[in-house]
Amino acid sequence: MAKGPLDKVLTHLRGVLVPRGEAGPSDGQLLERFTRLREEASFAALVQRHGGLVFGVCRRLLADIQDAEDAFQATFLVLAQKAASIRNREAVGSWLYGVAYRIAARARAAAQRRRTLEQQAVPLAGEEPVAEIVWREVRQLLDEELQRLPEKYRAPVVLCYLENKRQGEVARQLGWTRGTLSGRLARAREILRRRLTRRGLTLSGGLLSMALAEKATAAVPAALATSTVKAASLASAGLAAGAGFTSISVTALVEGVLQAMWITKLKLATAVLLAFAVVGSGTAWFAHQVGAEEPQTVGNSTPRQKTPGLMPNFKAVDKLKEDDELSRLKKENDELKKTIKLLKRQLEDLKQKIDGQPAKEKPQPVKKGQPAKALSPDGRMQVIGQGKALTMTDAQTGKIFWQAVGHKGQITAVAFSPDGKTVVSGGTDQSIRMWDAQTGKELRRLLGQQGAIRSLTFTGDGKNLISQGADKSTLTWDVATGKLVSKVEGKK
Repeated sequence: MAKGPLDKVLTHLRGVLVPRGEAGPSDGQLLERFTRLREEASFAALVQRHGGLVFGVCRRLLADIQDAEDAFQATFLVLAQKAASIRNREAVGSWLYGVAYRIAARARAAAQRRRTLEQQAVPLAGEEPVAEIVWREVRQLLDEELQRLPEKYRAPVVLCYLENKRQGEVARQLGWTRGTLSGRLARAREILRRRLTRRGLTLSGGLLSMALAEKATAAVPAALATSTVKAASLASAGLAAGAGFTSISVTALVEGVLQAMWITKLKLATAVLLAFAVVGSGTAWFAHQVGAEEPQTVGNSTPRQKTPGLMPNFKAVDKLKEDDELSRLKKENDELKKTIKLLKRQLEDLKQKIDGQPAKEKPQPVKKGQPAKALSPDGRMQVIGQGKALTMTDAQTGKIFWQAVGHKGQITAVAFSPDGKTVVSGGTDQSIRMWDAQTGKELRRLLGQQGAIRSLTFTGDGKNLISQGADKSTLTWDVATGKLVSKVEGKK
């Protein structure tokens, strides 16, 4: 039997990425290869590894096979476009499960609207046994509640039950101990059991485990997998995902889910801002009350008795430590603190994306004598600024392509443009210089920053360059013209 395109890709993957006698690459490694090198074989491996899980979700929610195939393809196209932003890269299956459920639910709603407009009744089950119908409804309820679980509970359930992996393998994959994994699995099952009970469905632990594993995956048609891999490869390259490999309905599903993800992040950012505003105003009010009730002393005299006010009676609280209500409030407060901390990090990432800047850690100033380095977007070249010299090298072999000297002082910051065609450098001479990444020719000189250049960052679209100086001021430059766009003075 002749091999199809997907078989050839997977054969290449097994020969190149999985040497004989070694374990295959992890989900995180495959995602990294796909996002950095655009390796179609890496994406094909992810489709092969998690395609059955995704197609199983789509088939359970969608009666029409074509709708299920569209939802399957849309799920992996979303993965291709959001691969770089996935936080837990070793639990891609859990992420895909959540996306697949949302897309399939969206497709099911669209199908119901079509039937209403066409005045068609919902297809009857025909001769399908009642037990099968009931079991399918149970599984749909379970899918709905499972995708609502927090990631720390959903990931182990998806990996252990839906993808049928051993607990030892899952613990290593997620970087947890066996005890942590076992505890979270037990907690996830209990949450699911309680939620299903509230919805009128009572399942024992054994039945719940069986329901989780029952028909969790479905065989993916080879033609569907092949077209999905090719469409994802085109989409990641910035080409139209529907260029011969996807339908209009798939494109609509992808756009709808991507828009919903953006709106969710925007709502999250708004909620965090409101939370910080409330917490900030509450802290100020509380501090005012505490200040108003500070005891007053005269000389060495005993402080006056406090006027009964808003300060808590700590002795009374100590006596009530064992009270269930207080324990619950304390636990909720701790969880709120953790949530706010997490949301604050997510808000910073979102703010950087809104501003068009890449989400990354704040660059550290280069110490005296320490070279400034930057890697090209494709990972092939590295620019090094040491002393007054700028050197372009091969990132793998260290081969030198060119060297240039232009700064009158030590180079303290370097950066690549998003397209990799331009390099910028800044130094203690307070100048910023733009260079052609291929030839090393100086293109432009930017003057206006006070003090040594501490950091250089391109915006995501590459149109602007943001620089920070030793005076902590932040300047934004137009890359095309070299003109100063804005300046924000730093705190003195």
